[in-house]
Amino acid sequence: MEMKGKINNILLRYCIAPCFVVFIAFFTFLLDLATKTVSEVAVPNGALEVRGVDSFINIVNVQNHGVMFGFFSSLFPSQLPFIVLQILITLTLFIWSISMQDIASRIGVGLIIGGAIGNTYDRIVRGYVLDFIDIHLTRYHYPAFNLADVAIVLGVILVYSRFSLSTAK
Repeated sequence: MEMKGKINNILLRYCIAPCFVVFIAFFTFLLDLATKTVSEVAVPNGALEVRGVDSFINIVNVQNHGVMFGFFSSLFPSQLPFIVLQILITLTLFIWSISMQDIASRIGVGLIIGGAIGNTYDRIVRGYVLDFIDIHLTRYHYPAFNLADVAIVLGVILVYSRFSLSTAK
């Protein structure tokens, strides 16, 4: 009976759990890809024209050649450093996810990986990351972002909160 428990634990840790992370990442990537495609239809030809959804959210078409709101876009003339960095981070996170014990952390890592893959896909296919969600409230404006960015932020919050809770014990 003890051997069966060890086998089940090994299957869970090295097969089922990583497959779950891959499923979350793949679903996040597909959702990001779909929303970017819809936004391109809403704002065609790379136009920066704003189409108001309401007074709070607009759909735009912003070509982000850097990271996080365009930072470092002038530092590197090529997308290659960003692509390599995102691939390395993605692989590291996936390997790290194997050691995670709770489902919330695995979901968080899956969201981060899916978002990173979505933005890496953009860099490879488009040569930039497509940002399309534009939020503003009166005179306050938040830089445009996409669903991959949302997934990454939510994933970091999940992983950090689980890590903080486990170290607080």
